[in-house]
Amino acid sequence: MWTSRRSSKYGAKRTTVDGMRFDSKHEAGVYSELTILLKAGEIVDIQRQKTFTLRGLNGKVVCSHRVDFLIAHKDGSLEVVEAKSPATMTRDWVIKRELFIDNYKDIPYTVVTSRPRWGKRRLGRPKPSVAGRNI
Repeated sequence: MWTSRRSSKYGAKRTTVDGMRFDSKHEAGVYSELTILLKAGEIVDIQRQKTFTLRGLNGKVVCSHRVDFLIAHKDGSLEVVEAKSPATMTRDWVIKRELFIDNYKDIPYTVVTSRPRWGKRRLGRPKPSVAGRNI
């Protein structure tokens, strides 16, 4: 019996950088940029796939949220960096992001988006206008 390799739900290509596997080329690119900042001394530490517990208004645990990167700056402050494409910005992710922002007010949440790759867009011919009005 043979098995075939399943493709990613959103078409992301797994990539290896510095011996670490990433879920997408975009996430690997964000990591490469963060390592440049680390080598330059702008940031002190990079943690990958950090999990945070999210609580509701009553204080009970609602869910957990795993972020792509948690970085520590020179001044000791923390920042979350997420690598997202428009396809992966799902309703569930938006809710978790809002819960994160509500639970961890002192940690900024930065989303790095990839440029959309829709290929060539066909633009229709402009509609004729009469005296500045579209008809």
